[in-house]
Amino acid sequence: MTSASRVEHASAGTGEARLGLRDYALPVAIAVVWAGLVATAYFLREMTGSDIQLCLFRRMTGVPCPTCGSTRAVVSLAQGHPIDALAFNPMMVAGGLSALIWLVVCAVNGPSRRPPWSMRARRWAWVLGVAIVLGNWVWVLWHEGTI
Repeated sequence: MTSASRVEHASAGTGEARLGLRDYALPVAIAVVWAGLVATAYFLREMTGSDIQLCLFRRMTGVPCPTCGSTRAVVSLAQGHPIDALAFNPMMVAGGLSALIWLVVCAVNGPSRRPPWSMRARRWAWVLGVAIVLGNWVWVLWHEGTI
């Protein structure tokens, strides 16, 4: 990161570097591309009457991946059906809403460069994250009728 993209947070008095506007470019670009893919899939489904499979893993194996159902979940949320969205992929709905809240908090407070977690807490966060992904994958497999 260049020094031009850092913004010093003077009011904290700690001299801790905060992220600048340039640091938001990649996450925002990813969100915009993903939203474009979701919109394209939605409009193609409306025009053709059939679902578009965006998941390469599912195309190759025939088995849903842990994120399968995310597009349908976003479309369901956009149509005002949160329960249907949770049924399609609860992890992605909860993760997407959490990310949205995080972006709002960061826009208000400014994001910190490093989380104030100990190494042990980080390890447990990874374990919890893997458990959530695996649990969600079991849910998706069950919901899709694979298991």
